[in-house]
Amino acid sequence: FQTSASESSGSFFDWKMLYRDRAARQFGSLPLPSSRHSLSPRLTRGVAASQNTTTMWKLLLASLLLVITTMNLSADATQDQIMALDRAWAKAVCDSDYATLERVTSPQLIYSHSDGAVDTREDFLNRLRKSTSDYQSIDISRMEVKLFGDTAILTARAQFKVLVDGGRQLNNDLAYTHVYQKTNGKWVMIAHQSALMAKK
Repeated sequence: FQTSASESSGSFFDWKMLYRDRAARQFGSLPLPSSRHSLSPRLTRGVAASQNTTTMWKLLLASLLLVITTMNLSADATQDQIMALDRAWAKAVCDSDYATLERVTSPQLIYSHSDGAVDTREDFLNRLRKSTSDYQSIDISRMEVKLFGDTAILTARAQFKVLVDGGRQLNNDLAYTHVYQKTNGKWVMIAHQSALMAKK
């Protein structure tokens, strides 16, 4: 390569830049970056490590959000299942559907009435069979479920219409609590407790 007098009169650094530019034009390649603009290997590794850490935290956060969302959806589904079982219980009581009552309740059921009487499951079913208590309707107005592992506690408010003593009708506004337990993968009622609400 030949340089003009005006070009050679510049500084040594300017000559090197000119030489590199001419070489790039001749061979069609881009000039290599000056070493003073290059990142050191240590700094390059630091930047890469920082990017990897940021990516890792983003993945962990996304995984955590996915787990929380899945748990919430699972809890909601279980609560809906318990409420559906309780409505099935109420309907079965009014229809004297003993097969459904045996399906949704435990053989060890403790059934406490609002008057203080306590029945086993068999005692309660016998009341229905003998029409000692003839449930006309159970109108549930409020229901809430709390989950504690394999135990669920349902609280509800309902209007009970029941025929007792051969025809005397009771219209009772009751609050009741049902305890459900998951046994062998199946939710069953293990306790019933009701209380008569005070009349306003």
